[in-house]
Amino acid sequence: MTAEMIPHFRPVSWIKINHPVVLAKLRKHPVRVTGHMFFDASHSPCDHPDFVPGSDPRRRSNWEIHPVYTIDVCKNKTLAGCKIDNEAVWSSFDNWVANPN
Repeated sequence: MTAEMIPHFRPVSWIKINHPVVLAKLRKHPVRVTGHMFFDASHSPCDHPDFVPGSDPRRRSNWEIHPVYTIDVCKNKTLAGCKIDNEAVWSSFDNWVANPN
C-alpha cells in the first residue's frame, strides 16, 4: 500500500520521517496510517508493462492512502503485538519521533 503525505496536511514533525536515523528505527515498527484510500490509475505498479523506473514511485498496487491524516507507530515490533484496536500499543508519530524505542 502506498501512502502519500501531501504538504497541505503534513505537520512539520513529519519532515523527520526522511531523516536516516528516524527512518531506520521506524522500519522496525508496524505503522497505522489514516486517510482516504482510493484507486490511483495515474501510477503503474512495478510489475506493470507501463512502469517506467525512475518516473513512477515504486509500488505494488494502484491502491493508495491519500491524503494521509495521521500516522501512528506501534510500540511493539511485531504485527501480533500491534492489534489495530488496542490503543495502548499505538503512539502518534509526533510523540514517537520525540521518544523512539
